[in-house]
Amino acid sequence: MATQQKALDDLFDLARPKGNHLLVVNEPSTYPVKIKSWIKEFFTTAPKTTISDPTSSFLFGDTRLTRQQVKHIVEQRVAEGKTAKEVSSMMERLPEVVQYPTLEYPNNSLKYPNSFRRARFYPELNKGIVVILDNKTGEIHDVITAFSNRPGTFRKLEARYKK
Repeated sequence: MATQQKALDDLFDLARPKGNHLLVVNEPSTYPVKIKSWIKEFFTTAPKTTISDPTSSFLFGDTRLTRQQVKHIVEQRVAEGKTAKEVSSMMERLPEVVQYPTLEYPNNSLKYPNSFRRARFYPELNKGIVVILDNKTGEIHDVITAFSNRPGTFRKLEARYKK
């Protein structure tokens, strides 16, 4: 029992941001409800607006998703013309994408060096969901962004990176 607690304590220490930030790690079972409320809040928030509890987060396996990251993703998808329902549908699947990807491959981006992508195709949506993760913290990866893509684009990725 003590070793299980030690392992959990170590995991939360890895997930805690450095500096004077208080990190609130939410229970994963609350994700569906919280993510919808966050998306609703951020969908009407002006870009560059300071938000409350930006480091409040969820841990999914080796991946951390903070409120600040959700705000960033929502802003990007709004700029693309996505609806709140489309963004919510994508974000609700994010834990499954990062924990059980069908593809994992390098992100060849100069803007985000040392990052990689995890992706999963959803036939019921007729699209794939791609999550870009940083690789700089080692054991815990922060979400940089998430987006969906068309079936043809996803199939090209599968042909190139499928294990």
